Amino acid sequence: MKKVRIILLAVLLVLACVGCGGNADNAGNDTNGINNGDGETEATAATMRLEKSEGSVKVADESGKEQQLQEKLPLFSGYGITTEATSYSWFNLDDTKLAKMDESSEASIEKEGKHLKLLVDKGSLYFNITEPLENDETLEIRTSSMTVGIRGTCGWVDAKNDAVYIISGKVVCEASEGGEQVEVSDFTCARLKDGTFELDSYTPKDIPAFVLDELDEAYLLELNAYAEMAAAETEKEANANEHKENDTPKIDDTPKETAYANGETYILAEKGMTTFELIFENGVLTTVYYSGDDGKDGWGEDCSSQIEDSEFYGMTVEEAAKVLEEDYGLTVTIS
Repeated sequence: MKKVRIILLAVLLVLACVGCGGNADNAGNDTNGINNGDGETEATAATMRLEKSEGSVKVADESGKEQQLQEKLPLFSGYGITTEATSYSWFNLDDTKLAKMDESSEASIEKEGKHLKLLVDKGSLYFNITEPLENDETLEIRTSSMTVGIRGTCGWVDAKNDAVYIISGKVVCEASEGGEQVEVSDFTCARLKDGTFELDSYTPKDIPAFVLDELDEAYLLELNAYAEMAAAETEKEANANEHKENDTPKIDDTPKETAYANGETYILAEKGMTTFELIFENGVLTTVYYSGDDGKDGWGEDCSSQIEDSEFYGMTVEEAAKVLEEDYGLTVTIS
């Protein structure tokens, strides 16, 4: 599985996630601008705009006044966007910062100079920052429980489940309470539970449909190839574990009576070139050494194999001695 994930990471370095709807022409090129009532103009709002919407979408200014929807609708600081069921909205924050709201979601924009915040109050939001931010720029995506600092990243935020998923790039997440910080990178998810982040990897099958729709065809082909490889690797591991479990003798955990329950007991079994040495501590097998025509092996302390993998594991001194005598035909000495 680790090898498969390395292949995916290599793919992610080559293929960048694409955003929604492409880059439209700049809005608000008139230097005189259109005032939004608070002194902010389309020029000062840069290219923030609602690119398009699908279904039932509402846009309201900071006073709550609903705006008439149109393509490339200018967006100003304080504007809020709401999507109903089976409805989506795409907005452009300056031609290199693209976002898409999932159905049944609510978000708002706060902008002061080169400092931009997206507040996700409900639902999910996909983001694709196609160029790294300048040193004096900041972009934060906030939910009620966390802040995600964005530089040049593709992924999505799930406000309902207090989670952020990164497809490519890196972000720093900070919990609103307690201030814990974690770095999240390619195909990793950070979930906030009880003020603490839990990091976990995820696979392409976990990407929601509203995000998959924004990824280009070549990237999806790579993701599908990865998904098939990951599924094959998972099946291979499951089969290997099942085979190992079936091949491992079932150990009787019921306490057994033995005359060697205290102290160290040593079994030496040998005949010709074949030698077994078994060491018991207080009646429990701890080490097995083997030497024969086919080489040497060992199980337990200071050995390459675990004692649980030895055929004698779970046996008493008496049982092991009997197997060595009757099944292997060896001469056994117990000391």
